[in-house]
Amino acid sequence: MFLPAWQGGPTALDFAVTNPLQAAVRQEAAASVLVVAVSYETAKLADRDTADSCATHGLRLVPMVVEIFGVWGPSAKQVFKTLARAIAERSGIPDRVATCQLYQAMGVRLQRANARAILSHTAASAASCSSRALATTSRTEGALLLCAVPAVGG
Repeated sequence: MFLPAWQGGPTALDFAVTNPLQAAVRQEAAASVLVVAVSYETAKLADRDTADSCATHGLRLVPMVVEIFGVWGPSAKQVFKTLARAIAERSGIPDRVATCQLYQAMGVRLQRANARAILSHTAASAASCSSRALATTSRTEGALLLCAVPAVGG
């Protein structure tokens, strides 16, 4: 996402989702909160020298990394803090309320994206299932299906 005037200059927000349950990082993730998000932030900045390339063109690159369970990386948290403060000033609500609303909205978006990802991976296998097997779909899968359906009018 491009922000032409964010904290003193043009900024590119690079959103990414990572999974702390990956075999390669599972032990680290179990030992320390945010280690996977922080590691992925660093990787995104170094990948193909993207941060340096952005800087060459006068852009600041901010990795907006979230773990699949909704934990945001430090860079994203700083952006959200600044954004929530601006929302609070414009709307006249306390900072903490604006912050809470922002994280809730982002959490809903994350869960919808998770549901879509799960459904896209299971769509091929579901096509090969019998109708009887589909009829025994668990409530959790049904809930995922409902979350993936866009809201009427939005």
